[in-house]
Amino acid sequence: MSEQHTIHEKVKQRSYLNLQNARKSANKGRYDSDGTRSRIVREAKRRMDGKEPFGWQLDVGEALHLKLDTVLIAGTGSGKTLPFAIPPILGGKVLVISPLLSLQQNQVERFTKEGFKAVAVNSETWSPGLAQRLKAGYDQIIITSPEMCFTHEPFREILSSGDFSKDIVAIIIDECHVVEAWGEKFRTYYKAVGDLRAFFPIGTPILATTATLTPSAQQNLAKTLDIDLDNAFYLNLGNDRPNITYSVKVVKSAEDVEALKEFFNGPYDSREKIEQTVIFVDDHIFAQVVCREIRNWLPPDLRDTVCFFHAGRTKGSKRRVLKKVQSGYCRIMIATDAAGMGMDIPGITRVLQLGVTNSLSTWLQRAGRAGRKEGSQAQAVLLVEESVFHFVTASKNTEGLVPKKTVEPALREWIETQTCRRDKADEYFGNPPRTKRKENYFVFKETFLTTRNQRANWCFCLSAEALMPDTVLSKLATKARLRNVDDIRAEIGDTWALMRKHGDEALAVLRELDEKRLEDKVATTTANRELAKQKRAAEKAERLRLEAEEREKQKAEAKRKQEEVEARRAVLQKEVDRRVQAQIDALRRVTIAHPIPRSPPLSGSSIHNQSMQVPMVQTNLPYTLGSANNYICKILYFSI
Repeated sequence: MSEQHTIHEKVKQRSYLNLQNARKSANKGRYDSDGTRSRIVREAKRRMDGKEPFGWQLDVGEALHLKLDTVLIAGTGSGKTLPFAIPPILGGKVLVISPLLSLQQNQVERFTKEGFKAVAVNSETWSPGLAQRLKAGYDQIIITSPEMCFTHEPFREILSSGDFSKDIVAIIIDECHVVEAWGEKFRTYYKAVGDLRAFFPIGTPILATTATLTPSAQQNLAKTLDIDLDNAFYLNLGNDRPNITYSVKVVKSAEDVEALKEFFNGPYDSREKIEQTVIFVDDHIFAQVVCREIRNWLPPDLRDTVCFFHAGRTKGSKRRVLKKVQSGYCRIMIATDAAGMGMDIPGITRVLQLGVTNSLSTWLQRAGRAGRKEGSQAQAVLLVEESVFHFVTASKNTEGLVPKKTVEPALREWIETQTCRRDKADEYFGNPPRTKRKENYFVFKETFLTTRNQRANWCFCLSAEALMPDTVLSKLATKARLRNVDDIRAEIGDTWALMRKHGDEALAVLRELDEKRLEDKVATTTANRELAKQKRAAEKAERLRLEAEEREKQKAEAKRKQEEVEARRAVLQKEVDRRVQAQIDALRRVTIAHPIPRSPPLSGSSIHNQSMQVPMVQTNLPYTLGSANNYICKILYFSI
């Protein structure tokens, strides 16, 4: 067992020990866990067309019922929302903090369909009638935002009132990864959601749910929400979506609409033949541009199958668009992040992201809109612009090459990896080890059937099919959560006659196969990491070589330019010297030939007598040279 697997098992054991201790201390030791869970199961099946909750959903709901703070990490579409309804099933009310208006409305419609009294409280729905409805205590599930709780005075007064707050048995922070992602700058009131405890009775638990939360973010979240993880119920199921195939495609830019054309080649003669797709972009106007372009690619009678969805649309138009998409009337929806979290539309089988997102978490959240129908297969394609892979020379203060486009390191690693992208996501989010039992099906079948047929007391009386029907074999080989005979019975009922006798043996064979596969995976991962390390070293060496060559080229170019400047300067200096000398010689000749007259000295003076005897030769050479200098300076100025 790997170190990561060991850590996850210890955390899981601690969480379930906390749950068991809460059961023992509840109601002075008279709490009936089995009876409570049976009640939840009956009510859930009645409301959800006979669908039975998973065991982990019951665990989360029971933890809330027993006033345990809870953190739940599970993949998109896994069923994280069902535990929200368990406190209302048991007679309480919950306050749900949800980040998007569209998600709030989607959740209200879902809970209402299941027979719960739910309401969204936001800027679009607020009215005096809604205030009276809240004061009357009509609703079981109140869905709102941090801003409404802290800044909307009428709603804040209702929250603070004892008549309202005494009925709230749990606070639920949905999509809790945004507490850290948005709380610093974008929506700062998310940083204060832990203060919501002050509105409600002491001991009111918090449930924080998400699909994408890194280990460091988990610690920050626990601090913000004042959750003691050592005494809470913490359940990390991982966020892998095995029914979604991920891929990356390089495009010219994030505005390269033509790159989408290959996904809608057709031909289409009916709307049902258009694969239901969500295309994510990051701008309202661009969403409408893409919508218009794709409509032009389709036959005129099918152009209304394309729609766009963003926060800038009116409340009514957003509701109409979502209904058309949910019904299957609209087959292609171009959306911004307004549809990036929690949107539950079962028919979507493909997600396209045009341009890289700001983080790996955002991309996996958007990709998770696909494949939400049970048993469906889906694909998620990240269309990455070329600039992500281009490097440019760093700034003047920094040497070397840097990426032309800045991308979150985890997302860049996910995009560029040559190994399994699921493993990269597991490593980044700290997911528990995945048990791929489906891959072991035929190995298990061969191993177990060979073993059982070798036993004399089996072979003389029963066939292999009688010992273990293929339907049972398939369940055991594909359901990793089956750990004991009771789990097998809960999954398949009493359809296997030899379950008591050979169930543990079958599970032992599976555990052995799982452990072998895990060992192989660890070895493969280690080898891949070593190859990746070698590749990074080679890439670094190549990058350093290119940087050195670039520096040498820059030095050579700088030297060449300097030599050109020096040569030009020498030529100019030579020309200046020549012209100065020529000017001086010319001035001397002119001065000697035409002396400047002087005022005659006074008659009778010695100077007069001398001047009468000696011819005077005098020049104004200093003045003339000064003028020459000015002239030369002008020549230099206009020459340069």
